[in-house]
Amino acid sequence: MAAVSVLQGPPIAMLGLSWLVALGAAGWSQRHARRPMARLMTPRALRQHAPFMPSPAEIRTALEDALQDDALRLVVTRICRSWGRPRLNDLSPDELRELWQLLQLVTAPPDRAGALAQRFANPAVVLDIRDHLAAYRPAPTADHAA
Repeated sequence: MAAVSVLQGPPIAMLGLSWLVALGAAGWSQRHARRPMARLMTPRALRQHAPFMPSPAEIRTALEDALQDDALRLVVTRICRSWGRPRLNDLSPDELRELWQLLQLVTAPPDRAGALAQRFANPAVVLDIRDHLAAYRPAPTADHAA
Protein backbone atom coordinates (compact mmCIF):
# COMPACT_ATOMS: atom_id res chain seq x y z
CA MET A 1 0.00 0.00 0.00
CA ALA A 2 2.94 2.33 0.61
CA ALA A 3 3.86 2.15 -3.07
CA VAL A 4 0.30 2.94 -4.10
CA SER A 5 0.12 5.95 -1.78
CA VAL A 6 3.18 7.45 -3.47
CA LEU A 7 1.63 7.18 -6.90
CA GLN A 8 -0.98 9.69 -7.93
CA GLY A 9 -3.24 10.05 -10.94
CA PRO A 10 -2.50 8.07 -14.11
CA PRO A 11 0.28 5.91 -12.59
CA ILE A 12 -2.35 4.33 -10.35
CA ALA A 13 -4.28 3.37 -13.45
CA MET A 14 -1.08 1.94 -14.92
CA LEU A 15 -0.57 -0.14 -11.79
CA GLY A 16 -3.96 -1.71 -12.29
CA LEU A 17 -3.31 -2.14 -15.99
CA SER A 18 0.06 -3.72 -15.31
CA TRP A 19 -1.56 -6.31 -13.07
CA LEU A 20 -4.12 -7.09 -15.74
CA VAL A 21 -1.50 -7.28 -18.48
CA ALA A 22 0.91 -9.42 -16.48
CA LEU A 23 -1.76 -11.90 -15.55
CA GLY A 24 -3.25 -12.01 -19.04
CA ALA A 25 0.06 -12.10 -20.90
CA ALA A 26 1.59 -14.76 -18.69
CA GLY A 27 -1.59 -16.83 -18.78
CA TRP A 28 -1.85 -17.18 -15.00
CA SER A 29 -5.06 -18.36 -13.41
CA GLN A 30 -5.97 -20.70 -10.61
CA ARG A 31 -7.34 -23.36 -12.93
CA HIS A 32 -4.16 -23.35 -15.06
CA ALA A 33 -1.66 -23.19 -12.21
CA ARG A 34 -0.23 -26.65 -12.96
CA ARG A 35 0.23 -26.08 -16.68
CA PRO A 36 3.59 -24.99 -18.05
CA MET A 37 4.15 -21.25 -17.92
CA ALA A 38 2.67 -19.43 -20.88
CA ARG A 39 5.00 -17.26 -22.90
CA LEU A 40 4.37 -13.81 -24.30
CA MET A 41 5.43 -14.89 -27.78
CA THR A 42 4.36 -17.74 -29.98
CA PRO A 43 6.60 -20.85 -29.92
CA ARG A 44 7.51 -20.26 -33.56
CA ALA A 45 8.59 -16.67 -32.87
CA LEU A 46 10.74 -17.87 -29.98
CA ARG A 47 12.47 -20.44 -32.20
CA GLN A 48 13.08 -17.97 -35.02
CA HIS A 49 15.18 -15.18 -33.60
CA ALA A 50 15.19 -11.94 -35.51
CA PRO A 51 18.51 -11.43 -37.33
CA PHE A 52 19.09 -8.19 -35.45
CA MET A 53 18.50 -9.72 -32.01
CA PRO A 54 21.12 -8.46 -29.54
CA SER A 55 22.86 -10.72 -27.04
CA PRO A 56 21.17 -11.39 -23.69
CA ALA A 57 23.64 -9.03 -21.96
CA GLU A 58 22.82 -6.23 -24.43
CA ILE A 59 19.09 -6.88 -23.98
CA ARG A 60 19.45 -6.73 -20.19
CA THR A 61 21.24 -3.36 -20.49
CA ALA A 62 18.59 -2.00 -22.88
CA LEU A 63 15.82 -3.13 -20.55
CA GLU A 64 17.49 -1.48 -17.55
CA ASP A 65 17.62 1.78 -19.51
CA ALA A 66 14.03 1.46 -20.74
CA LEU A 67 12.74 0.73 -17.25
CA GLN A 68 13.39 4.35 -16.28
CA ASP A 69 9.87 4.85 -17.71
CA ASP A 70 7.62 4.24 -14.67
CA ALA A 71 4.67 2.87 -16.63
CA LEU A 72 6.82 0.45 -18.63
CA ARG A 73 8.61 -0.62 -15.46
CA LEU A 74 5.26 -1.53 -13.86
CA VAL A 75 4.27 -3.68 -16.84
CA VAL A 76 7.64 -5.45 -17.11
CA THR A 77 7.86 -5.97 -13.34
CA ARG A 78 4.45 -7.65 -13.26
CA ILE A 79 5.34 -9.90 -16.19
CA CYS A 80 8.63 -10.91 -14.56
CA ARG A 81 6.94 -11.63 -11.25
CA SER A 82 4.28 -13.73 -12.96
CA TRP A 83 7.15 -15.78 -14.40
CA GLY A 84 8.63 -16.13 -10.90
CA ARG A 85 11.62 -13.95 -11.84
CA PRO A 86 11.70 -10.83 -9.64
CA ARG A 87 14.94 -9.43 -11.11
CA LEU A 88 16.26 -8.95 -14.66
CA ASN A 89 19.31 -11.02 -13.72
CA ASP A 90 17.03 -14.00 -13.06
CA LEU A 91 15.57 -14.04 -16.59
CA SER A 92 16.47 -16.75 -19.08
CA PRO A 93 17.72 -15.78 -22.55
CA ASP A 94 14.27 -16.59 -24.02
CA GLU A 95 12.52 -14.44 -21.42
CA LEU A 96 14.93 -11.59 -22.16
CA ARG A 97 14.18 -11.94 -25.88
CA GLU A 98 10.45 -11.79 -25.19
CA LEU A 99 10.76 -8.63 -23.13
CA TRP A 100 13.09 -7.10 -25.73
CA GLN A 101 10.50 -7.80 -28.44
CA LEU A 102 7.84 -6.23 -26.19
CA LEU A 103 10.07 -3.17 -25.76
CA GLN A 104 10.52 -2.98 -29.54
CA LEU A 105 6.75 -3.16 -30.01
CA VAL A 106 5.84 -0.47 -27.46
CA THR A 107 8.37 1.98 -28.91
CA ALA A 108 7.62 1.28 -32.59
CA PRO A 109 5.46 3.39 -34.90
CA PRO A 110 1.93 2.00 -35.35
CA ASP A 111 2.53 0.16 -38.65
CA ARG A 112 5.64 -1.61 -37.36
CA ALA A 113 3.97 -2.32 -34.00
CA GLY A 114 1.15 -4.15 -35.79
CA ALA A 115 3.64 -6.36 -37.62
CA LEU A 116 5.63 -7.05 -34.43
CA ALA A 117 2.45 -7.92 -32.53
CA GLN A 118 1.91 -10.94 -34.79
CA ARG A 119 4.91 -12.60 -33.11
CA PHE A 120 3.08 -12.58 -29.76
CA ALA A 121 0.62 -15.17 -28.51
CA ASN A 122 -1.98 -12.43 -27.88
CA PRO A 123 -1.40 -9.63 -30.42
CA ALA A 124 -4.37 -7.59 -29.23
CA VAL A 125 -3.09 -7.61 -25.64
CA VAL A 126 0.38 -6.33 -26.52
CA LEU A 127 -1.05 -3.67 -28.82
CA ASP A 128 -3.33 -2.61 -25.98
CA ILE A 129 -0.26 -2.35 -23.72
CA ARG A 130 1.41 -0.18 -26.36
CA ASP A 131 -1.63 2.08 -26.64
CA HIS A 132 -1.94 2.50 -22.88
CA LEU A 133 1.75 3.26 -22.47
CA ALA A 134 1.59 5.81 -25.30
CA ALA A 135 -1.39 7.50 -23.65
CA TYR A 136 0.59 8.08 -20.45
CA ARG A 137 3.76 9.36 -22.07
CA PRO A 138 4.00 13.12 -22.38
CA ALA A 139 3.66 14.43 -25.90
CA PRO A 140 6.91 15.82 -27.36
CA THR A 141 7.17 19.57 -26.98
CA ALA A 142 8.14 21.92 -29.79
CA ASP A 143 11.64 22.18 -28.28
CA HIS A 144 12.14 18.40 -28.48
CA ALA A 145 10.64 18.06 -31.95
CA ALA A 146 13.19 20.41 -33.50
